[in-house]
Amino acid sequence: ENWFYIFSAVLLSLLLASLAQKNRYLAEAHCRLEEMVYNDTLTGALNRRGLFHTMAARGTDGQGEKFVLYYLDLDRFKDINDTYGHNAGDRVLQHFATVIQSVAPQGSVFARMGGDEFILVLFSTDTDVQMTAGLDRAAATLARGLPHEGLAEPILFSVGRAGYPESGKTLDELLSRADNAMYLDKERRRRHTRQVARQGCTAGCR
Repeated sequence: ENWFYIFSAVLLSLLLASLAQKNRYLAEAHCRLEEMVYNDTLTGALNRRGLFHTMAARGTDGQGEKFVLYYLDLDRFKDINDTYGHNAGDRVLQHFATVIQSVAPQGSVFARMGGDEFILVLFSTDTDVQMTAGLDRAAATLARGLPHEGLAEPILFSVGRAGYPESGKTLDELLSRADNAMYLDKERRRRHTRQVARQGCTAGCR
């Protein structure tokens, strides 16, 4: 009878251990599945679905905390792909994501919307000024390009900003406002480039 109880206890322990191991496997599989669903495989940032999921959890319906949304877009990215190839383009995207996240405050949300478009969300208005300085540092770093990988030309980007709730009450509204602001910034950069080119031509013709 004692052996029966011992055998039963051992069998029960093995069964519980097996169930615990299976639960760990299920939990790990669930985490991997969430990463696949909500994260961009190239950069490791959130994808569009992950951004909306995260922001919904934080509240963007007029009841959530204030935040600032930045819309970031690489300039002349198609030219990089066409000139250096898609592998170089992928490295540029990875490098860009790494640099932006290195200057972003802790607790911010970073996502790749697709292609060369990224979103950065700050949940403290106190860090807005700091982020402007951080983006300037990022621009200086990215301007060096990736010379060790054969890409010597600068990596440039444009930025648009929108604040919640003053610029919009939903994430879609804020994305639209920030996207419009980003294109205005891009156009300003193009005009500046053309003006510099014209001035250089005029000076060279004298």
